Order: sequence, then C-alpha cells, then structure tokens
Amino acid sequence: MSQVLISFFAGIAVGIILGIYLMLRRQRNREGTPAREPTARETADIGGEETGDAMVDVDRHMAHGAYESAAEIVTSEIARNPADAQLKAKLLEIYFVWGSEERFLAAFREYESELRPSRYWTQVSAMGTQLCPHDQAFTGH
Repeated sequence: MSQVLISFFAGIAVGIILGIYLMLRRQRNREGTPAREPTARETADIGGEETGDAMVDVDRHMAHGAYESAAEIVTSEIARNPADAQLKAKLLEIYFVWGSEERFLAAFREYESELRPSRYWTQVSAMGTQLCPHDQAFTGH
C-alpha cells in the first residue's frame, strides 16, 4: 500500500512539474522571446538525409530558421563559384529573410557591381528597399 501511495504522489509531482514547464514555455512564447537558432548538429538532420544539392539544403535550413547555417553554405558555394550571381542573390535573400540589415548591406556592397547587370537586380533591389529603406543605394528605387 505504501508503494502505491509513493507512486501516486510521484506521478502528481511529475504532472505538476510538467504543467509548470509548459505554462512557462507558453508564457515565453506569448512574450515574443526570439527562438534560438538551431545548433549545427540539430540542423544537420533537418528534413532527413542530406541531398547533396546545396540550394535544397540552404532552403531547408532557412525553413527552420537556421539562417547562419544557410549563409555559411552559400558563402562556401560562392568561394567555389565566384562568378555565380545567383548564389550572391541567394545570400542576400538569406540576410533579408533573417532581417539582418547589417549583413545584407555588407554583402550588397561587396557584390553590387556584379548584381546590378544581372537578372537578379530587381529582386535584390526590392529586398534592399524594404530592409534598408534609408540607405542611399536603395532610395529612389
């Protein structure tokens, strides 16, 4: 009989602790606490197996809010393919979705001369106008 009571009270204690944890978590979400970025280990398994296609992996990381990991992949692809304007536009897209004005402007300034004549300029210009409306590069667009 005493073991039954011990199990009963242990179950109640676990339930109370779990309830408190869930209430605190819900409260934190209501207050708009920003979610932490997944670790490299967590993002390695996002969506299952690695596809080998860098852009699919980048999109998968972005979909899960792992913007830093996505940017690292694109940056390494740019190092391998320095003339690829699409990769540079993708990096700017990551920074735009991430909301990182500082990173966006730094990459934009680095790649601007290559992006302006490309078919990606309209997209880059629109993102810049929205993210950095007071920057001289995007005023008047």
